[in-house]
Amino acid sequence: MDNLIKKITNTKTVISIVASVILVLSNFGVQVNNELVMSVVEAICYIMVVLGIMNDEGMESKEWNR
Repeated sequence: MDNLIKKITNTKTVISIVASVILVLSNFGVQVNNELVMSVVEAICYIMVVLGIMNDEGMESKEWNR
């Protein structure tokens, strides 16, 4: 559970999930303004990083540095 919380509070994970949802909706024929949605999500993530709710550690994960 702790690992899941770490992943959800990472900005790159949230942006990837939103991008995947946009892709799925587009494939089902739903008209989505991709640029607007991604801009809003990135702005929200940035605000949450500034407030300390989310993190943006980059490539400091142990899984990436093998």
